[in-house]
Amino acid sequence: MKTAIKVFLLLFFTLIIQLQGGNSMDNLDLIPPPLKVSVGKGEISFSKKIIILFEPSSSETVEYAVKTLSKELQEKFGCSVKVISGEKDIKEKGDLIYIGNLSSNFISKICKEKGVSSLNLGSEGYFLTTYKFPEGKEAIIIGGGKKGGTLYGCLTFLQLLKENKGKLLIPEDLWIEDKPSFNIRGVTGSGNLDWYARCRINAIYVGTNAINESLVKKCQKRGITPYACITFLYPNLDFYKKHKRYLSPLEESDLKIFEQSYEQAAKNGARGLILLFDDLSPDMCKYYKKNFGGLAEFQIPFIKRMIKVAKKYKIDNLIVCPTPYGSWWMKDKGNYEYFKKLSFLQKEGVRFFHCTYRKKNVEELKKAGITNYAWWYNHCNRPGNSPGLFPRNKIFGECFFGFRPLEWGWYSVTDDPREGLRIFSDVLPERKTLAERTKEAWICGTYGGQELWQWGAYLWRPEKYDPEKTFAAATETFLGKGSYPFYKKWEQIVRKWLIFVANEEVPTKEDIQKFKEEKVEAYKALDRLSTVINKGKEGYLSKMKDSLQFLTIEVEIKSSSVKKKFLSTPQLIISPCETPPVIDGKIEEKEWRYATMITGFVHHSSGKLEKSKGWFWLTYDNKYMQEPKIYIAIRTEVSPNSNLISKSGKIWEGDAIEIFLNPTLGLPPEERVFFQFVGNASGDIFECRFPPTHKKWHGNWVFKNSVRGNFWDAEVSIPLRDLGVKVYQDGSVEPALWGINIIRDWTNPYRPTSWSKAKSFHNIKTMAKVTFGFPFIEGVPIVRCESLGDLHKGKSDIQLRLINPFSHPCTAKVTIRLENEKCSLREEKTVILSAGRREKVISLKGNFPLAKENEVYILVLSKDEDKIYFKREFNF
Repeated sequence: MKTAIKVFLLLFFTLIIQLQGGNSMDNLDLIPPPLKVSVGKGEISFSKKIIILFEPSSSETVEYAVKTLSKELQEKFGCSVKVISGEKDIKEKGDLIYIGNLSSNFISKICKEKGVSSLNLGSEGYFLTTYKFPEGKEAIIIGGGKKGGTLYGCLTFLQLLKENKGKLLIPEDLWIEDKPSFNIRGVTGSGNLDWYARCRINAIYVGTNAINESLVKKCQKRGITPYACITFLYPNLDFYKKHKRYLSPLEESDLKIFEQSYEQAAKNGARGLILLFDDLSPDMCKYYKKNFGGLAEFQIPFIKRMIKVAKKYKIDNLIVCPTPYGSWWMKDKGNYEYFKKLSFLQKEGVRFFHCTYRKKNVEELKKAGITNYAWWYNHCNRPGNSPGLFPRNKIFGECFFGFRPLEWGWYSVTDDPREGLRIFSDVLPERKTLAERTKEAWICGTYGGQELWQWGAYLWRPEKYDPEKTFAAATETFLGKGSYPFYKKWEQIVRKWLIFVANEEVPTKEDIQKFKEEKVEAYKALDRLSTVINKGKEGYLSKMKDSLQFLTIEVEIKSSSVKKKFLSTPQLIISPCETPPVIDGKIEEKEWRYATMITGFVHHSSGKLEKSKGWFWLTYDNKYMQEPKIYIAIRTEVSPNSNLISKSGKIWEGDAIEIFLNPTLGLPPEERVFFQFVGNASGDIFECRFPPTHKKWHGNWVFKNSVRGNFWDAEVSIPLRDLGVKVYQDGSVEPALWGINIIRDWTNPYRPTSWSKAKSFHNIKTMAKVTFGFPFIEGVPIVRCESLGDLHKGKSDIQLRLINPFSHPCTAKVTIRLENEKCSLREEKTVILSAGRREKVISLKGNFPLAKENEVYILVLSKDEDKIYFKREFNF
């Protein structure tokens, strides 16, 4: 029994000792977490009279670290700081902080005592320890690598400091040893270099002409390496304007332009060179593939000129971003062969930018011979520019203005139509192991100061990255000590209602009341935040209050009985037809059976469903050896008591159909063109290209129409090449992303109606987004909305027919929703279609009470919900 009691007491006191001190790093809450931490049981107290001593032989980065530490101690803790250079007797009274490079005499002595190798810590590593001199005086010792280690040690020391009753406290018997997981942690631009250094950023890239002696010196003091960058697109555009041709890899004078630009930057002190091909336009890609055998073949001579300059000036840091955005560069031989051609450049020290961080993608790079790559994190303050990231950029930007968790970046967040913001479940585990695959990462885009702090903390120690703790620490660092609880309260409320507004939900009375209550809570949180916020950051409070006002307006708009519904544009993916329909003006079901079908037109301005019935069909053929065309059929109701009115001249002022085709939706604004077709029952047509060309454009339209009973049928086709579109041997269409709108102009009374709501049909932003999906988007069923019922009379008969055109099964998730303030009808199904023209009908049938505002929402998604096959919403 006594033995048991002794064991119990031993375990109990061991636990107490561990709780009181020991070597627990978690109690310190250091962000980012250091590699090694050891602390004693108690704390050492320091007065606010501080002496900072550093050796005169120390590097510029040590002097900068000393200045940074001195300033922070004075401004944040009210300390009196004396800075002394050199090992000498110190007559002044005060507590001592000793700072130096790992190679300095005293710091080397400490390393030997602790058994630490300065080689293991490298140029950015550091140690931080409490030290007792023989005479009994306690001191803080910070030793770091030459590039920036002492600064990072100082930043960790500032995190450790606590204040109590006019004294500064730090754990006793402290030993911290640390170095980064990522060797290169870069950003674009040369903004606030002091803040970059605070965020542990150690590399920047700027244009070659921005490298100068002043910038290089500022970077050196802060442990930052300056890279000189050329983005191929811009000199290429300038060259084209002057010479009416693109830069050529075969012309020595063209190659010299790049060589001389890099050479000037190298002379001015650039220690890294970067060449970006990522923003090349489709026209440029086509030109280089056609004239030089491929993208890799044209890129290599320019890359070699960069390598030539690097060797001359002994520059080791070389990076190339080879892959243009978009799908056109992958045509013909594809991604694998392309990278394989470039892989030999790694022997010359070239590293490749790549946006992937997932293991499976890295394995694909390895197969192509690419093992030396730098992670390129494309971040953007305006998520509307980012694929897959919350496209309603106005709403998002108004509320979060770059001040948000790091996880809301590209490749991290999806905007699910029903769930709103949703972080991918595999992001954190994949990112935590990223340092196993590369030691270099760059962030590109615009970002807030608080967000950059998170980025730097993540790259320093990704394997121990804690999103919540890092976001909290970043907020406290940026806004002020004690700010996070109040900011978090505001952020939770704003995020909730941001998603509500962005998903275009119609608020109930309960929703409105809840919003008012939570808005009061958010304002109270901001009032509390105002008491702790750092000087110079008050502007953020104003922005936060503006975001609440913005959300108030949005909720009021949606709750108003006279509101105009802001409908999202329709989306769909269409598949090619095996047998083209006969364009004879008579719509036959068997000819259009496997075309995408849409039912109903809406008023062009209000978005309300037109009472007169209408249907239209879309398909195309992609036979490479024939004349590929796009085919459109339109059937609309004709009143028994009136005839179709045809007007010559301005055809659209009578009964007419209009078709707007924009095959350049995915291209830069300066390259976008679209085409308009108008036809009437008399067979008159109008056509136009926007913007117009000097020579009048003419398309080989085939237009036929007929009136059959109470319906007017119209069929139209046009060769894809007339629209500047190509079809490749594999059946793919380029460009594949189009903007399309189908219009029916009615008379008696005159009213223009359309597929996609648009006050102006010439506004390409309001055109429906149509993707020609074959062959790169596999498993896409043909979606046909064949019926709506008599919605204006409260009778729903919405029918979707899904057809599988493939020789293998496909799966889709279908949502049909009809809602108003009185009722909500919905049908949600996961549909599995067997191979070989198998089909299923999903319907939403039933009577419902009409309200002033009624909404229909139809959505067909892929199995994993990452692709939209069909989307449409309207009100009535």
